[in-house]
Amino acid sequence: MIKVKFLKPVLALVSSLLLIHCTEVFAATVTQNTAWDFTSVQAQTVTDEYYMNDLTVIGDENEKTKFDGKRLILGAAGSTEKTCIKFRVRGSCRISTELSSGGYVDRKLALSNGTQILDELYAPSKPNIITESYVYTGGETDIYLYSKSSGININNVCVDFYNLVEGDVTGDDIVDEEDAHVILRHILGSRTLTDRLPSADYDGNGAVELTDVIKILNHLEEGKYKTENINVDTSDGIEVSSYSGLTYALRTAGIKIYITDDIEVEDRIQLGKGNQSIIGVPKADGSLPILDFKDMAGNIDIINNSSNDGDVGLKVTSSGNTIENLVVENAHDNGIQIKGVDATDNTVRNCILRYNNDSGLQMAGGAHNNTAENIISYRNCDVYTRGANADGFAVKLGAGIANTTDEEAVAQSANSFINCYAWENGDDGWDSYDDTSQTFQTYNVSYQDCMCWSNGTPYVHMGYTDYIKGLPLDEDLPFIRRIATIDPENYQKFKTAYNYRTLCSSTATKEEYGAAVDYILSKKIKTNAGELSVTELLDPTNWKGNPNGFKLGSSYSEEICVRTLTNCIAFDHNNKGIDRNNASCNVFITNCLSFNNGRNYKLDTMNITHFENIFGWNGTDNDNLPTGFTVDIPTDYSSKESKIRTASQVMINYAEQNMIGKTNIFTTVFS
Repeated sequence: MIKVKFLKPVLALVSSLLLIHCTEVFAATVTQNTAWDFTSVQAQTVTDEYYMNDLTVIGDENEKTKFDGKRLILGAAGSTEKTCIKFRVRGSCRISTELSSGGYVDRKLALSNGTQILDELYAPSKPNIITESYVYTGGETDIYLYSKSSGININNVCVDFYNLVEGDVTGDDIVDEEDAHVILRHILGSRTLTDRLPSADYDGNGAVELTDVIKILNHLEEGKYKTENINVDTSDGIEVSSYSGLTYALRTAGIKIYITDDIEVEDRIQLGKGNQSIIGVPKADGSLPILDFKDMAGNIDIINNSSNDGDVGLKVTSSGNTIENLVVENAHDNGIQIKGVDATDNTVRNCILRYNNDSGLQMAGGAHNNTAENIISYRNCDVYTRGANADGFAVKLGAGIANTTDEEAVAQSANSFINCYAWENGDDGWDSYDDTSQTFQTYNVSYQDCMCWSNGTPYVHMGYTDYIKGLPLDEDLPFIRRIATIDPENYQKFKTAYNYRTLCSSTATKEEYGAAVDYILSKKIKTNAGELSVTELLDPTNWKGNPNGFKLGSSYSEEICVRTLTNCIAFDHNNKGIDRNNASCNVFITNCLSFNNGRNYKLDTMNITHFENIFGWNGTDNDNLPTGFTVDIPTDYSSKESKIRTASQVMINYAEQNMIGKTNIFTTVFS
């Protein structure tokens, strides 16, 4: 919603407007452009109600409301019950009024929907007269105009519905991707919509927000952003809908298991026999079945200790397995882990991995030739280790073949990620860290059409980021679940204050937010650094997650290692977008974008064997690249950034609906 001022207005009144004074006519909803002119109404005092073509002037017993033959005078402070103007509009519109103060001081005219004051319109002191306008974006509602203090003179009131196509903010009479980008730029503050702002409220909920962008994209005729239709034929396997049925079916090697409903999983699931498949059957609305490990038995008391492999949700130790069409959440360690020398040629496809107490998906300990495709991994976080280790995707700690100097063997051992997304995890988006104690090496990793953003900071996980955005408490965040477990009574107080916006100011600093939370809670959170308060955990010096996008290795990565990045995007990381992490691997990098990171690219020790169409902008620090390599800033970088952020919101929307969808963003920004 936005207010627009006109110092020298030109008011076009509807020529056919009829002014009616009739105590038996009740005001109806205004459905078309309408103007009420008070300058020609016969002089009279209104002590009850006066009707004018769907507008009502409500008087008062003290005779402070009157027409003087030149204007309407609201001669005293009013309310929605007296000394006011009332009318009802069908939806989004611009409401304009020509007005002035009744005295020699400036005053305010309240514009209310009956529940809250939406805006206060400026009424200048005598003899000045101006037109004030307010753009209302929402559904059908009553509108009230009344003085906040003393007398205000009103010449007219107009309602203009624009006759615009919903969603068409560019004025070309069609709704397309460009409209979505313009609305997003308005939300981000890089562009201001005024007259066409009502059209931006695409879903009609009274606010211009990211959901309008998402819904426009989701409903485009081209269908580029629509959820894929996933049809599953279960005739070659067994259908299960319970934990007991799942564990029983897993006793058989080579079986296909079809999950037909959400399952509360009681303990770790393991695919150890080989050639087994766990495949979700999407529900009627397209959402995926959920494997919820929140109440799993596990192997460790994760409140008081760091988790281990016994706490993994779905563990793969054999070859030829498929995990597909599932949401895996709330595991006490990794959501899915593929580990061991026998863990080869496995596929994880069309899955959402979230709120796990370690990385969403991990490959390690000899696992190689595995593929992750169409995977979303977000808001995973290890509480006890203060965010450390919980990457979106962890392909590390020997995720490859045994130590070798055979380049051909290395080339044939890649773990691959295709169309995968990682955001707001406790540690990196992707991590390929190796150390000296490994028998195996993470020799070859391929990333294609992958994107990550906003990983590695504590603010999301303590609830601060959502609070300042005005969002409800995300009770699935691992840290929030931990608070609910250790301090249940005060947790309810915290939750209420959070959701009712009484916890602290929506513009509070992280320190102010932390202090407000700690004031309510009576217990601190146990970590490997002792018991810490929310304020202490919000301090980056206590946080052990790394705010990086793609971390490509470590100082222990051998020079024979290979990293291939094609059509990859990283943004909004406090540290690096694409980072060598002291590795000296061979890097093939084509069509990559990195922006708004602490440093967009740090690849100076890498052996770059291919470097084509590499872009970046708005890094806090300069890029570090080998001599002879440079990053380009595209001339249309602002447009590219807008499209990328739009695509990221589309993916967030899919995930929140338990759906897997695709975006054409990689084709769009690299074409």
